[in-house]
Amino acid sequence: MTFDDITIATYQNLFGNEANKIIQELQPRKLNDQLKKYELKLKHYEDLYQNEINMFESKLIQTSLNHQHTQVGISMTLLKYYLSHHTNQLIRQIRYREACVHVKLVRQHHRHLLSKQQIVDVYPHIIADVPTIALNRLQLDYLSKSKAYTKNGYLKPKTYLCTFDITDLYTMLPQEESLDILIEFLLQHDYQKVQNIPIDIIRKLALIVIKENVFVYERKFYRQVIGGAMSSAFTLTLANT
Repeated sequence: MTFDDITIATYQNLFGNEANKIIQELQPRKLNDQLKKYELKLKHYEDLYQNEINMFESKLIQTSLNHQHTQVGISMTLLKYYLSHHTNQLIRQIRYREACVHVKLVRQHHRHLLSKQQIVDVYPHIIADVPTIALNRLQLDYLSKSKAYTKNGYLKPKTYLCTFDITDLYTMLPQEESLDILIEFLLQHDYQKVQNIPIDIIRKLALIVIKENVFVYERKFYRQVIGGAMSSAFTLTLANT
């Protein structure tokens, strides 16, 4: 009888607690190996899918007449879009399952470390902090869009994210004229930039603060066309300029 013929129950009976310890250490490795094999199979199926598409396109073009090439191109585009949609849907489901398995592995490792009595002389032992609740499919789908959002060029290195909290209104300032006075004030004092921000960018940001003020009254939205937000430090400073 070889080692491979021994069942887990028999192995535990023969070696006792030592067998349980070895099995617990081997389980995460086994799951990691299965995940790697799963990734390789997925890559293999993607290659087969691409080869089949290329062969199908070649045969379709060869059997078509010259005036039908446009129709062939349209058919291929629709087919690729349909297959790509279902492929992406399957990939999202696979990523969700992989994320759940990964969280289980980290939790097992965490519990294994806590079960051991460790004596630390100098350096503390780092333990990974994992969420108590795994991400659901909608959350994973939302997070997966961030890469495509960046890839499509919507988020650039020079993109600034700004938020403004506006509560009250300040109605004494003419908006455009106030910004013109602000730029004139900076130019008179030889300011081309303020903290490495060009004055034209400052004017655009200030225009957002001044103009994008709305409020609700009797279930209707109103936009302020004169003045700015009273709670804004910028508006008060601009009024005193």
